[in-house]
Amino acid sequence: MNGEIVLQTFANSLKAKSAMNTTSVDSQAKATITPHLQTLLASRHPPKTFCPSEVARALSPADLHALGCKDWRAAMPLVRAVAWAMRDGGDLEVIQKGEVLGPDVGVEEVKGPVRIRRR
Repeated sequence: MNGEIVLQTFANSLKAKSAMNTTSVDSQAKATITPHLQTLLASRHPPKTFCPSEVARALSPADLHALGCKDWRAAMPLVRAVAWAMRDGGDLEVIQKGEVLGPDVGVEEVKGPVRIRRR
């Protein structure tokens, strides 16, 4: 890796970690990710759920570039952050191990897989 790639990877990592530390997400991430979340929410009626990785995998190369991510895996922290912001707005539920995560559970506190469903 050359120095420029290392710096870009580091910057993307910091951006993703910053997004995970709060449910307030920058407008670019919201504008890019929200339509994909809404599409999946519209297509799955409760109690059907989907994985946040489905959203990340639906991002186009242009979307990923706009987010500063090299692939869908790098976008996962941003997808989760946007999902948490939408959860806080009452648009969806985040589920882990079959239990709905309450508003007191922040994105940075959750380790492991989660699922998303329409409220």
